[in-house]
Amino acid sequence: MITRFFKISKPFHYILFLLAVTFIFFTRHGNKIWTVKAAEGLKAGITFLCFLLSVFLLVFIITKNRLTQNNSFAAFYFCLFIFLFPDSINNYEIVISNMFMLLAFRRIISMNTKTNLKKKYFDTGLWLCIAVFFYSLSALYIIPFLATILLWRTDRFKHFIVFILGISSVLFINLLLSIIFNVSAPEIAFKDLKLSFDFLSFSSFQLKFSFFVFFTLAGCSVIKIINETILKNKPSRPLFIIILLIFFSSIMMALISNIYVPQNFLFSFFPISVIAANFTQDEKSNWISNLIIVVIIGLSLFNISINFLVN
Repeated sequence: MITRFFKISKPFHYILFLLAVTFIFFTRHGNKIWTVKAAEGLKAGITFLCFLLSVFLLVFIITKNRLTQNNSFAAFYFCLFIFLFPDSINNYEIVISNMFMLLAFRRIISMNTKTNLKKKYFDTGLWLCIAVFFYSLSALYIIPFLATILLWRTDRFKHFIVFILGISSVLFINLLLSIIFNVSAPEIAFKDLKLSFDFLSFSSFQLKFSFFVFFTLAGCSVIKIINETILKNKPSRPLFIIILLIFFSSIMMALISNIYVPQNFLFSFFPISVIAANFTQDEKSNWISNLIIVVIIGLSLFNISINFLVN
């Protein structure tokens, strides 16, 4: 079946994933990249580079911290989710903010080694603050950060101060730029926020079914991680508590945002890809994974066909 093909990580897999995400990006932004308007083309080009860097960061974080076994499932799921919700890469601010959040997640997750903690807390504050400038609701990711202070009980107050210094350094640079060059950073605003499921009312049947498939996989994967890692107090327990908090923060962000929901689903793809990969690498749940993967591929192909017919 499909999962057997990605059971052992190979360089060919990542070339395939890179081509796949490049294809889907150009189907969404290709007309902007080749536009005669230089500003639009530059914006789309920068967004594409940030998107590709996000894919590399995802693979690096997973491999470096051994979040899965030696397989390609996490990167495969990330690509599948991009194809399932292609609107998730429509908003350039969210794509760029997601890249900076991955840089912050890289430092948060690596705190498990308990080495160079001061530098990691400083970097986390720095990258998180930059991400918030592009997308204000990224500030919700302070929740998994605070969890690291509780989970790794060494010099809590000192590390929190270092985190604040990381944030302050970005704010200080922004202040200097505004004074010297009269350049201001993007506005940080939290307007018209409310918990809402109204997006389901305005979604097509096709999109509703995509949500159903996504949350079915997410639900099965989260339950398995909680039962077999969190409750059994395995060595990887702190890591997966952080990843679960990142996922729940991402979903909360999508639900309270005033942006069209599939667009801000991008933030949830990293954590759920890791969780789903751990679900899939278990032989007992392989048949469920294969079934869901086949459905996602079918839905993705249908979405692409519809887009080409409409455009």
